[in-house]
Amino acid sequence: MANEIPLWSRRMMSAQAQWGTESLLRSTMLTAMRKAQAPAAIIYAFLKTDRLLIEGITSPKVPQSVWDQWNAAIAEYYDLREAGRDPLPLVWRALNLDD
Repeated sequence: MANEIPLWSRRMMSAQAQWGTESLLRSTMLTAMRKAQAPAAIIYAFLKTDRLLIEGITSPKVPQSVWDQWNAAIAEYYDLREAGRDPLPLVWRALNLDD
């Protein structure tokens, strides 16, 4: 059964087991991305997909459907910004990460 689960999924499950709960892993990632001044679109895509994909670094075995979801989240972020609705301040408040 373990071989049926893609390697990138097994690594994520391993990270969750090591870090504890999924929410701890997620909040740690968000805090690190904010401190590193990651682009807001990347943070938004992470929130929407629970993945952090980096072109040229992310494994080429990641399915195209995962990239499609990631790219759709990036596009959605810019659509929201263009419409005058930036979702990230609400996210920071909800996570108690606002300054």
